[in-house]
Amino acid sequence: MSTPLVTVFIPVYNAQNYIESSLNSIINQSYKKLDILVIDDGSSDNTLEILKAFRSQDNRIRILENENNKGIPYTRNRGLNNAKGEYLAVMDADDIAFTDRIKEQVSFMEIYKNIDVVGCNFIELGKKLFYKKKSKFYDPEELKIRLLFASPIANPSSMIRMSTIKYNNIKYDENYFVAQDYDFWFKISKVGNFAIVPKFLMKYRVDHNNISNQTRKNKALARRKVIQEIHTKKLNYYGFKLDEKAYREFLFFFDDNNNINNYKIDISELASKMIRINENNNVFAKDKFKRVLFYSFSIKIGNLNIPLMQKIFIYFALLNRTKFINIKELLRIIIKHYYFKLN
Repeated sequence: MSTPLVTVFIPVYNAQNYIESSLNSIINQSYKKLDILVIDDGSSDNTLEILKAFRSQDNRIRILENENNKGIPYTRNRGLNNAKGEYLAVMDADDIAFTDRIKEQVSFMEIYKNIDVVGCNFIELGKKLFYKKKSKFYDPEELKIRLLFASPIANPSSMIRMSTIKYNNIKYDENYFVAQDYDFWFKISKVGNFAIVPKFLMKYRVDHNNISNQTRKNKALARRKVIQEIHTKKLNYYGFKLDEKAYREFLFFFDDNNNINNYKIDISELASKMIRINENNNVFAKDKFKRVLFYSFSIKIGNLNIPLMQKIFIYFALLNRTKFINIKELLRIIIKHYYFKLN
């Protein structure tokens, strides 16, 4: 296998509690040909001092500093502009890469030249528990379909082919203070393909006071507007011209609210409309579209804050409309319902 240079990009902001373990996980990668680019976005804690101590011990580390807190989309674009590697591996300042993460993803990208972004399975770390997050889909077309409903790739699990970014001049939208990665993936999906290495290669931390959780709490309405704008762009791009009622229902059902308690939507009708449009317009392979759509709707049914029997009724209505049989998803909905009731 050839050994192309990989830029590992880590944007940081007030990350003194996590940056040491994150950087150590990159420095100790089995793949050694790394350009470790860290951009500090105006931290006011000891993050910068920690970074400089690491740089004094490893000359692969480069530190750039924003003159003040510019926000994550600006910082991500600065990372794209300053990357030296053939590939860009994205990390967050509080995540941990397994020793072979870079090696496995480089090997995959070197074999599959038609892939422009590759993710991986990961372990999600919460305050009390951890979950193994195994991708449901690995096929490039299925991942594009899944992107219509939600992001199929965790941003800090990704490796990006930089030639695709440079040739197509793809940037993060700096107007999106959240979900800029979701929009970024959509832009890449217009010109390239996605895949996921079917291995667990990192630990992804959630449920603490990072930037995304703060914005989720403090700017919920603005966040919802951003998600709706991105969904609208995708629906229009792929020609899913829904009537006004179905369009509003899609935006409501597939925003990132995981605690919907005002359920008044016949999602089985919405799903049926989308299946018909896909078949009439030959947008995606019929069987793949139906499989991904059914999974995407099932996930959201599980998030409804309604009685279990109502969830089951909605689920079987979806089964009847889509003619797609998958009882495993029903079991997942039931288990998830009782788990969150007990916790």
